[in-house]
Amino acid sequence: MEHNKVSGMRQSAFRRSVVALAATAAASLVLSACGAAEGDSDGGENYTLGFIAPLSGAMAPLGTSMLDGLHLAIDAANADGGVHGRQIVIQVEDNKGDPSSGVTAARALASKSIAVTGGIPAQLIDAEAPIFAREGVPYVVLGAGPAVLDPVQETLFMSDVPSSAQGQPMVEFAEELLGRADFAAAIGPVDTPSGKEWGENVQELSAMSDFTITDSAPIPVTAADLSAQAQRLVAGSPDVILSQAPDVPLVPLVRKIRELGFDGPIVNFAQGSSSAPLMDLEDPEVYIFRTTAQYDPTSEQAGVKRFVELVDAADKADLAMSQTQFSQSYVLGTILIAALEQCGPDCTKEDLTASLNDLTVDTEGFVPTPLVLTEDNHQATRAGVFYHWDGNGVVPAGDATPMPASAYTLEATLD
Repeated sequence: MEHNKVSGMRQSAFRRSVVALAATAAASLVLSACGAAEGDSDGGENYTLGFIAPLSGAMAPLGTSMLDGLHLAIDAANADGGVHGRQIVIQVEDNKGDPSSGVTAARALASKSIAVTGGIPAQLIDAEAPIFAREGVPYVVLGAGPAVLDPVQETLFMSDVPSSAQGQPMVEFAEELLGRADFAAAIGPVDTPSGKEWGENVQELSAMSDFTITDSAPIPVTAADLSAQAQRLVAGSPDVILSQAPDVPLVPLVRKIRELGFDGPIVNFAQGSSSAPLMDLEDPEVYIFRTTAQYDPTSEQAGVKRFVELVDAADKADLAMSQTQFSQSYVLGTILIAALEQCGPDCTKEDLTASLNDLTVDTEGFVPTPLVLTEDNHQATRAGVFYHWDGNGVVPAGDATPMPASAYTLEATLD
Protein backbone atom coordinates (compact mmCIF):
# COMPACT_ATOMS: atom_id res chain seq x y z
CA MET A 1 0.00 0.00 0.00
CA GLU A 2 1.36 3.41 -0.89
CA HIS A 3 1.32 5.81 2.05
CA ASN A 4 0.63 9.53 1.91
CA LYS A 5 3.52 11.64 3.23
CA VAL A 6 2.94 14.40 5.77
CA SER A 7 6.08 16.25 6.89
CA GLY A 8 5.11 16.89 10.53
CA MET A 9 4.55 20.32 12.01
CA ARG A 10 4.50 23.17 9.51
CA GLN A 11 7.49 25.47 9.41
CA SER A 12 5.65 28.73 9.92
CA ALA A 13 4.33 27.67 13.33
CA PHE A 14 7.81 28.06 14.69
CA ARG A 15 8.18 31.65 13.52
CA ARG A 16 5.34 32.78 15.77
CA SER A 17 6.25 34.92 18.72
CA VAL A 18 6.42 33.57 22.25
CA VAL A 19 3.59 35.89 23.23
CA ALA A 20 1.22 34.54 20.58
CA LEU A 21 1.99 30.94 21.49
CA ALA A 22 1.60 31.54 25.19
CA ALA A 23 -1.77 33.23 24.65
CA THR A 24 -3.05 30.30 22.62
CA ALA A 25 -1.77 27.83 25.23
CA ALA A 26 -3.49 29.73 28.01
CA ALA A 27 -6.81 29.77 26.17
CA SER A 28 -6.63 26.03 25.48
CA LEU A 29 -5.71 25.23 29.06
CA VAL A 30 -8.71 27.18 30.33
CA LEU A 31 -10.99 25.11 28.11
CA SER A 32 -9.30 21.90 29.27
CA ALA A 33 -9.53 22.79 32.93
CA CYS A 34 -13.26 23.31 32.84
CA GLY A 35 -13.88 20.21 30.71
CA ALA A 36 -15.66 22.18 28.00
CA ALA A 37 -15.01 22.57 24.29
CA GLU A 38 -16.63 24.55 21.52
CA GLY A 39 -17.79 23.13 18.21
CA ASP A 40 -19.04 19.73 17.10
CA SER A 41 -17.09 16.48 17.04
CA ASP A 42 -16.93 16.30 13.25
CA GLY A 43 -18.39 19.50 11.90
CA GLY A 44 -18.61 23.15 12.86
CA GLU A 45 -16.12 25.79 13.80
CA ASN A 46 -13.61 23.72 15.79
CA TYR A 47 -12.31 20.18 15.96
CA THR A 48 -12.96 18.72 19.41
CA LEU A 49 -10.21 16.36 20.52
CA GLY A 50 -10.81 14.30 23.64
CA PHE A 51 -8.07 13.55 26.14
CA ILE A 52 -8.35 10.83 28.80
CA ALA A 53 -5.71 10.06 31.43
CA PRO A 54 -5.22 10.06 35.21
CA LEU A 55 -5.19 13.67 36.37
CA SER A 56 -5.68 12.84 40.05
CA GLY A 57 -4.33 10.11 42.29
CA ALA A 58 -0.92 8.44 42.30
CA MET A 59 -0.52 8.51 38.52
CA ALA A 60 -1.51 12.16 38.08
CA PRO A 61 2.07 13.31 37.23
CA LEU A 62 2.01 11.01 34.18
CA GLY A 63 -1.36 12.29 32.99
CA THR A 64 -0.57 15.96 33.49
CA SER A 65 2.78 15.69 31.70
CA MET A 66 1.00 13.97 28.82
CA LEU A 67 -1.54 16.78 28.65
CA ASP A 68 1.25 19.35 28.58
CA GLY A 69 3.00 17.48 25.76
CA LEU A 70 -0.21 17.25 23.76
CA HIS A 71 -0.81 20.98 24.20
CA LEU A 72 2.70 21.70 22.91
CA ALA A 73 1.79 20.23 19.51
CA ILE A 74 -1.84 21.35 19.36
CA ASP A 75 -1.21 24.93 20.51
CA ALA A 76 1.49 25.37 17.86
CA ALA A 77 -0.92 24.24 15.14
CA ASN A 78 -3.63 26.55 16.48
CA ALA A 79 -1.20 29.49 16.60
CA ASP A 80 -0.46 28.87 12.92
CA GLY A 81 -4.13 29.12 11.94
CA GLY A 82 -5.30 25.63 12.93
CA VAL A 83 -5.96 22.77 10.54
CA HIS A 84 -7.91 23.70 7.41
CA GLY A 85 -8.64 27.01 9.13
CA ARG A 86 -10.25 25.34 12.15
CA GLN A 87 -8.91 25.36 15.70
CA ILE A 88 -8.37 22.17 17.70
CA VAL A 89 -9.97 22.31 21.15
CA ILE A 90 -9.03 19.74 23.79
CA GLN A 91 -11.72 18.38 26.08
CA VAL A 92 -10.22 16.67 29.12
CA GLU A 93 -11.55 13.84 31.29
CA ASP A 94 -9.85 12.27 34.31
CA ASN A 95 -9.88 8.45 34.40
CA LYS A 96 -8.23 8.57 37.86
CA GLY A 97 -6.25 5.45 36.97
CA ASP A 98 -9.16 3.08 37.62
CA PRO A 99 -11.52 1.22 35.23
CA SER A 100 -14.85 2.54 36.50
CA SER A 101 -13.73 6.15 36.22
CA GLY A 102 -12.25 5.31 32.81
CA VAL A 103 -15.61 4.09 31.56
CA THR A 104 -17.36 7.21 32.87
CA ALA A 105 -14.74 9.46 31.27
CA ALA A 106 -14.91 7.61 27.97
CA ARG A 107 -18.69 7.96 27.81
CA ALA A 108 -18.37 11.70 28.42
CA LEU A 109 -16.03 12.05 25.43
CA ALA A 110 -17.38 9.49 22.94
CA SER A 111 -20.22 11.53 21.47
CA LYS A 112 -18.38 14.86 21.42
CA SER A 113 -14.97 14.13 19.91
CA ILE A 114 -13.65 13.62 16.41
CA ALA A 115 -10.87 11.61 18.06
CA VAL A 116 -9.67 10.79 21.58
CA THR A 117 -6.12 10.43 22.83
CA GLY A 118 -4.31 9.61 26.06
CA GLY A 119 -4.79 6.01 27.09
CA ILE A 120 -2.82 5.60 30.30
CA PRO A 121 -2.53 3.48 32.29
CA ALA A 122 -2.50 0.92 29.48
CA GLN A 123 -4.58 -1.60 31.44
CA LEU A 124 -7.61 0.74 31.19
CA ILE A 125 -7.67 0.57 27.39
CA ASP A 126 -9.68 -2.66 27.58
CA ALA A 127 -12.44 -0.75 29.38
CA GLU A 128 -12.28 2.50 27.40
CA ALA A 129 -11.65 1.39 23.80
CA PRO A 130 -14.97 -0.48 23.24
CA ILE A 131 -16.93 2.68 24.11
CA PHE A 132 -15.10 4.68 21.45
CA ALA A 133 -15.37 1.81 18.97
CA ARG A 134 -19.17 1.76 19.30
CA GLU A 135 -19.27 5.47 18.44
CA GLY A 136 -16.74 5.05 15.60
CA VAL A 137 -14.34 7.48 17.31
CA PRO A 138 -10.63 6.85 16.66
CA TYR A 139 -8.74 6.33 19.92
CA VAL A 140 -5.01 7.07 19.63
CA VAL A 141 -3.24 5.87 22.77
CA LEU A 142 0.33 6.14 23.98
CA GLY A 143 0.96 2.45 24.55
CA ALA A 144 -0.95 -0.82 24.46
CA GLY A 145 -0.18 -4.51 24.59
CA PRO A 146 -0.48 -7.17 21.90
CA ALA A 147 -3.82 -8.34 23.29
CA VAL A 148 -5.55 -5.15 22.11
CA LEU A 149 -3.50 -4.60 18.94
CA ASP A 150 -3.45 -8.10 17.51
CA PRO A 151 -5.83 -8.58 15.84
CA VAL A 152 -6.10 -4.96 14.75
CA GLN A 153 -9.12 -3.01 15.98
CA GLU A 154 -10.33 -0.54 13.37
CA THR A 155 -10.49 2.53 15.61
CA LEU A 156 -7.68 1.82 18.11
CA PHE A 157 -4.17 3.14 17.33
CA MET A 158 -0.94 3.35 19.33
CA SER A 159 1.70 6.04 18.91
CA ASP A 160 4.63 4.56 20.85
CA VAL A 161 6.47 1.29 21.36
CA PRO A 162 4.61 -0.44 24.22
CA SER A 163 6.70 -1.38 27.23
CA SER A 164 5.87 -5.05 26.73
CA ALA A 165 7.56 -4.96 23.29
CA GLN A 166 10.85 -3.48 24.48
CA GLY A 167 12.42 -6.77 25.54
CA GLN A 168 13.90 -7.41 22.10
CA PRO A 169 15.85 -4.13 21.70
CA MET A 170 17.02 -4.24 25.33
CA VAL A 171 18.33 -7.79 24.98
CA GLU A 172 19.98 -7.05 21.63
CA PHE A 173 21.62 -3.91 23.04
CA ALA A 174 22.90 -5.85 26.07
CA GLU A 175 24.47 -8.37 23.71
CA GLU A 176 26.20 -5.54 21.82
CA LEU A 177 27.45 -3.94 25.05
CA LEU A 178 28.86 -7.17 26.43
CA GLY A 179 30.16 -8.45 23.10
CA ARG A 180 28.68 -11.90 23.56
CA ALA A 181 25.33 -13.69 23.41
CA ASP A 182 25.80 -16.02 26.40
CA PHE A 183 25.42 -13.44 29.16
CA ALA A 184 23.51 -13.55 32.44
CA ALA A 185 20.81 -10.93 33.03
CA ALA A 186 18.70 -9.95 36.03
CA ILE A 187 15.38 -8.37 35.09
CA GLY A 188 13.22 -5.78 36.85
CA PRO A 189 9.77 -5.58 35.22
CA VAL A 190 7.61 -2.64 36.22
CA ASP A 191 4.85 -3.78 38.58
CA THR A 192 1.98 -3.47 36.08
CA PRO A 193 0.24 -5.89 33.67
CA SER A 194 2.40 -4.58 30.80
CA GLY A 195 5.48 -5.15 32.95
CA LYS A 196 4.42 -8.74 33.49
CA GLU A 197 4.08 -9.11 29.71
CA TRP A 198 7.56 -7.64 29.23
CA GLY A 199 9.00 -10.11 31.73
CA GLU A 200 7.33 -13.00 29.95
CA ASN A 201 8.68 -11.74 26.62
CA VAL A 202 12.22 -11.56 28.00
CA GLN A 203 11.83 -15.08 29.40
CA GLU A 204 10.69 -16.26 25.97
CA LEU A 205 13.63 -14.51 24.31
CA SER A 206 15.94 -16.25 26.76
CA ALA A 207 14.49 -19.62 25.76
CA MET A 208 15.14 -18.72 22.10
CA SER A 209 18.68 -17.42 22.71
CA ASP A 210 21.88 -18.05 24.67
CA PHE A 211 21.44 -15.62 27.57
CA THR A 212 20.12 -16.68 30.96
CA ILE A 213 18.04 -14.89 33.61
CA THR A 214 19.37 -14.94 37.16
CA ASP A 215 16.37 -13.41 38.96
CA SER A 216 13.38 -11.10 38.55
CA ALA A 217 12.24 -8.32 40.88
CA PRO A 218 9.13 -6.17 40.17
CA ILE A 219 9.76 -2.39 40.22
CA PRO A 220 7.03 -0.08 41.62
CA VAL A 221 5.63 2.71 39.44
CA THR A 222 6.18 5.38 42.08
CA ALA A 223 8.93 6.17 44.60
CA ALA A 224 9.45 3.53 47.30
CA ASP A 225 12.17 1.79 49.29
CA LEU A 226 13.88 -0.26 46.59
CA SER A 227 16.43 -2.07 48.78
CA ALA A 228 14.77 -5.48 48.41
CA GLN A 229 14.49 -5.18 44.62
CA ALA A 230 18.13 -4.08 44.31
CA GLN A 231 19.32 -6.99 46.44
CA ARG A 232 17.41 -9.52 44.32
CA LEU A 233 18.73 -8.02 41.09
CA VAL A 234 22.40 -8.28 42.10
CA ALA A 235 22.18 -11.54 44.10
CA GLY A 236 22.84 -13.82 41.13
CA SER A 237 25.93 -11.90 39.96
CA PRO A 238 24.46 -10.94 36.56
CA ASP A 239 26.49 -9.43 33.73
CA VAL A 240 23.73 -6.89 33.01
CA ILE A 241 20.50 -5.66 34.61
CA LEU A 242 17.49 -5.04 32.36
CA SER A 243 15.01 -2.79 34.16
CA GLN A 244 11.66 -1.12 33.69
CA ALA A 245 12.08 1.66 36.23
CA PRO A 246 9.93 4.75 35.49
CA ASP A 247 11.62 8.16 35.74
CA VAL A 248 10.93 8.64 39.48
CA PRO A 249 12.26 5.34 40.91
CA LEU A 250 15.14 4.99 38.42
CA VAL A 251 17.63 7.12 40.39
CA PRO A 252 17.12 5.47 43.82
CA LEU A 253 17.11 2.01 42.22
CA VAL A 254 20.43 2.58 40.43
CA ARG A 255 22.01 4.04 43.57
CA LYS A 256 20.96 1.03 45.65
CA ILE A 257 22.32 -1.32 43.00
CA ARG A 258 25.67 0.52 42.95
CA GLU A 259 25.83 0.54 46.76
CA LEU A 260 25.61 -3.25 46.63
CA GLY A 261 28.69 -3.41 44.43
CA PHE A 262 27.26 -4.07 40.97
CA ASP A 263 29.23 -2.01 38.45
CA GLY A 264 27.97 -3.49 35.18
CA PRO A 265 25.55 -2.01 32.66
CA ILE A 266 21.96 -1.23 33.57
CA VAL A 267 19.61 -0.99 30.57
CA ASN A 268 16.26 0.74 31.16
CA PHE A 269 13.06 0.98 29.14
CA ALA A 270 11.54 3.93 27.25
CA GLN A 271 8.89 4.84 29.83
CA GLY A 272 11.71 5.83 32.19
CA SER A 273 14.00 7.54 29.73
CA SER A 274 14.00 11.25 30.49
CA SER A 275 17.36 13.01 30.60
CA ALA A 276 17.10 14.32 34.18
CA PRO A 277 17.80 10.95 35.92
CA LEU A 278 20.88 10.34 33.77
CA MET A 279 22.15 13.85 34.51
CA ASP A 280 21.52 13.26 38.21
CA LEU A 281 23.27 9.88 38.26
CA GLU A 282 26.21 10.81 35.98
CA ASP A 283 26.70 7.06 35.48
CA PRO A 284 27.95 6.14 31.98
CA GLU A 285 26.89 2.52 32.47
CA VAL A 286 23.17 3.36 32.71
CA TYR A 287 21.49 3.19 29.30
CA ILE A 288 17.94 4.23 28.38
CA PHE A 289 15.84 3.28 25.37
CA ARG A 290 14.27 6.40 23.83
CA THR A 291 11.55 6.40 21.20
CA THR A 292 11.80 10.19 20.79
CA ALA A 293 14.74 12.56 20.75
CA GLN A 294 15.55 14.35 23.98
CA TYR A 295 15.30 18.08 24.63
CA ASP A 296 18.61 19.06 23.03
CA PRO A 297 19.27 22.72 22.13
CA THR A 298 22.47 21.66 20.30
CA SER A 299 20.73 19.29 17.87
CA GLU A 300 20.87 19.97 14.14
CA GLN A 301 17.83 17.77 13.42
CA ALA A 302 14.99 19.96 12.15
CA GLY A 303 12.34 18.13 14.16
CA VAL A 304 14.32 18.40 17.38
CA LYS A 305 15.05 22.10 16.82
CA ARG A 306 11.32 22.75 16.40
CA PHE A 307 10.53 20.83 19.58
CA VAL A 308 13.16 22.80 21.53
CA GLU A 309 11.82 26.10 20.21
CA LEU A 310 8.27 25.24 21.26
CA VAL A 311 9.40 23.97 24.66
CA ASP A 312 11.37 27.16 25.30
CA ALA A 313 8.45 29.32 24.20
CA ALA A 314 6.15 27.49 26.61
CA ASP A 315 8.78 27.55 29.40
CA LYS A 316 8.59 23.75 29.74
CA ALA A 317 12.28 22.79 29.54
CA ASP A 318 12.32 21.27 33.04
CA LEU A 319 9.29 19.14 32.21
CA ALA A 320 10.76 18.03 28.88
CA MET A 321 13.93 16.93 30.68
CA SER A 322 12.23 15.07 33.53
CA GLN A 323 8.99 13.49 32.23
CA THR A 324 9.25 10.95 29.42
CA GLN A 325 5.51 11.15 28.69
CA PHE A 326 5.82 14.83 27.76
CA SER A 327 7.75 14.21 24.54
CA GLN A 328 5.84 11.00 23.81
CA SER A 329 2.53 12.87 24.00
CA TYR A 330 3.90 15.60 21.74
CA VAL A 331 4.17 12.79 19.16
CA LEU A 332 0.53 11.88 19.81
CA GLY A 333 -0.43 15.44 18.91
CA THR A 334 1.78 15.37 15.81
CA ILE A 335 0.04 12.21 14.57
CA LEU A 336 -3.44 13.64 15.06
CA ILE A 337 -2.57 16.95 13.37
CA ALA A 338 -1.10 15.10 10.39
CA ALA A 339 -4.16 12.85 10.15
CA LEU A 340 -6.53 15.85 10.22
CA GLU A 341 -4.48 17.60 7.54
CA GLN A 342 -4.60 14.51 5.35
CA CYS A 343 -8.31 13.98 6.06
CA GLY A 344 -9.38 17.27 4.44
CA PRO A 345 -11.52 20.25 5.46
CA ASP A 346 -14.76 18.26 5.77
CA CYS A 347 -13.20 15.53 7.90
CA THR A 348 -15.52 13.31 9.94
CA LYS A 349 -14.56 10.76 12.57
CA GLU A 350 -15.04 8.03 9.95
CA ASP A 351 -12.78 9.88 7.50
CA LEU A 352 -10.21 10.43 10.23
CA THR A 353 -10.17 6.72 11.00
CA ALA A 354 -9.49 6.05 7.33
CA SER A 355 -6.62 8.58 7.36
CA LEU A 356 -5.10 6.95 10.42
CA ASN A 357 -5.23 3.60 8.66
CA ASP A 358 -2.99 4.97 5.88
CA LEU A 359 -0.62 7.52 7.38
CA THR A 360 3.12 8.20 7.26
CA VAL A 361 4.56 11.13 9.20
CA ASP A 362 8.14 12.35 8.82
CA THR A 363 9.11 13.99 12.13
CA GLU A 364 12.44 15.13 10.70
CA GLY A 365 14.54 13.40 13.32
CA PHE A 366 12.36 13.72 16.41
CA VAL A 367 11.42 10.03 16.16
CA PRO A 368 14.18 7.67 14.89
CA THR A 369 12.16 6.38 11.91
CA PRO A 370 9.00 7.69 10.19
CA LEU A 371 5.73 7.20 12.04
CA VAL A 372 3.69 4.69 10.03
CA LEU A 373 0.14 3.42 10.48
CA THR A 374 -1.47 0.91 8.12
CA GLU A 375 -4.62 -1.19 8.08
CA ASP A 376 -2.74 -4.19 9.46
CA ASN A 377 -0.30 -2.43 11.85
CA HIS A 378 -1.55 0.17 14.34
CA GLN A 379 1.81 0.81 16.06
CA ALA A 380 3.14 4.11 14.70
CA THR A 381 6.60 4.17 16.30
CA ARG A 382 8.61 1.13 15.24
CA ALA A 383 12.05 1.72 16.81
CA GLY A 384 14.14 3.54 19.41
CA VAL A 385 17.71 4.59 20.16
CA PHE A 386 19.72 4.03 23.35
CA TYR A 387 21.19 7.01 25.24
CA HIS A 388 23.60 7.38 28.17
CA TRP A 389 25.69 9.92 30.10
CA ASP A 390 29.13 10.31 28.50
CA GLY A 391 30.71 12.51 31.17
CA ASN A 392 29.56 15.76 29.58
CA GLY A 393 25.93 15.22 28.66
CA VAL A 394 23.25 12.77 27.58
CA VAL A 395 24.12 11.40 24.15
CA PRO A 396 23.16 8.46 21.91
CA ALA A 397 25.06 5.30 22.79
CA GLY A 398 27.23 3.57 20.23
CA ASP A 399 26.41 4.44 16.64
CA ALA A 400 22.82 5.50 17.48
CA THR A 401 21.36 2.88 15.14
CA PRO A 402 17.56 2.63 15.53
CA MET A 403 16.62 -0.70 17.09
CA PRO A 404 13.28 -2.25 16.09
CA ALA A 405 10.53 -3.16 18.53
CA SER A 406 7.01 -4.38 17.83
CA ALA A 407 3.92 -5.39 19.77
CA TYR A 408 3.21 -7.88 16.99
CA THR A 409 6.34 -10.05 17.16
CA LEU A 410 9.38 -10.86 19.29
CA GLU A 411 11.55 -10.70 16.17
CA ALA A 412 10.89 -7.21 14.82
CA THR A 413 12.86 -5.81 11.90
CA LEU A 414 13.04 -2.42 10.22
CA ASP A 415 12.00 -2.63 6.56
